[in-house]
Amino acid sequence: VDAEDLTKAEIALRKQIAVIVDFFKKNIPGFEKCHLSWTADQACVRKSRVVDCEYDLTAQEIEDGARFDDEIALFGYHDSTPHVMIRGGGFYGVPYRALLPRGIDNLLVAGRLITTDRVAHNSTRNTVICMAEGQAVGTAAALCAHKGVKPSEIDVQLVRQTLRNDGAYLGD
Repeated sequence: VDAEDLTKAEIALRKQIAVIVDFFKKNIPGFEKCHLSWTADQACVRKSRVVDCEYDLTAQEIEDGARFDDEIALFGYHDSTPHVMIRGGGFYGVPYRALLPRGIDNLLVAGRLITTDRVAHNSTRNTVICMAEGQAVGTAAALCAHKGVKPSEIDVQLVRQTLRNDGAYLGD
């Protein structure tokens, strides 16, 4: 969040891009006339602050295709780490408790905020699983408001059934 650090990072990244373009021109046939046409407006961070949740998803669970009784989403993709593949080309579950912050009532989190190990984050940060978690968080929040209970007190099976009724695929 430090403006000077972010500025330094952007300058360094843009210099690296220029070096890469030059490398392509000089070393890769067919790229002799390539040029840089666009970059993002600003550098982005893949992993930033996270919230300490009731459950931390691990790379091993992703690789094993772990399933959970309280899962609210399924996902079958992992990127940036070629040695981590989901066994059998399947998918893994994200448990509801991975969306529940420890020691904080009336709050749910989704996406990059959930706690995972560094390698698992390469999967859980992807847009599709973030959207599925977001749907689960919104569904749970609405049910909590309707029932007058905290997110830690909601019947997770009710959340799961409501997600299914709304078209979410939970493997069954």
